[in-house]
Amino acid sequence: MHATPGTLCRRGGCLKAAALALLFLGAAAPAFAWSRDGHRVACTIAWDETTEGARTGVGALLDVSSKEQFVEACLWLDRQPDKKTWHYLFVPKTAREVEPARDCATGCALAHVEHSLAVLKSKARKSEKAEALKVLAHLIAELHQPLNLGFAEDGGGETINGTFRGKPVTLRSVWEQELLGTILNPDSPNGFLTIYGYFSIEGRAPRLAAATPLDWATETFWIMRTPATGYVGNPGGLDYDDTYVSQNRRIALEQLDKTGVRLAALLTEIFGGT
Repeated sequence: MHATPGTLCRRGGCLKAAALALLFLGAAAPAFAWSRDGHRVACTIAWDETTEGARTGVGALLDVSSKEQFVEACLWLDRQPDKKTWHYLFVPKTAREVEPARDCATGCALAHVEHSLAVLKSKARKSEKAEALKVLAHLIAELHQPLNLGFAEDGGGETINGTFRGKPVTLRSVWEQELLGTILNPDSPNGFLTIYGYFSIEGRAPRLAAATPLDWATETFWIMRTPATGYVGNPGGLDYDDTYVSQNRRIALEQLDKTGVRLAALLTEIFGGT
């Protein structure tokens, strides 16, 4: 049986104003959301899209002097085992929107993004701001991963098994790495740049301005619920075939592109410059 593709729910159509948060009800702890290459793509875009002045400010705060060093700093949170639950937020299967009182009682990716933004705009010490920036740069991408706005009962697809090109997978792992892996260049030490270059062929995602982290996570929630992801009502045992890849790879890349553009706008806002 094949996963069935569908249409992407767009902002302004099915999006609703809602708060976002985390509810973890004992499902198996999921792996991190995007692969390392996914985060590298998002932060590469952010560095290129922000201002020179913002890049100078980021470099001074993180003690980095190049795009490559900034991109590696974006992976810092993946190396913090005590912060595994920071990477996602889940809702009950019955949810039709996300509610902070219900979903974020123990913290969530959105809460940590908003806290990091507050720290960066405060008079906190340099070390505190540096950590906040690394958290922010990482978790903005996590808010754009559709299964990160998934259901607590199955760990955002962690317990939904299937096959991908002949190998056993979980639905979560398809979104973590398999979709992006279909356009990675395994022979290149910087294979993730192949994904970044994909946009020159396929076109860039719309630059959605004047949106908040809450808006972004709400958008992701509704993308998660569309037929395209094959998530809602998935009985397990599906084969994620080339049709599934062609539909959802584009969604994944658009989400990473939005991440980079939105992170760039925040960096410009925080650090200024032209």
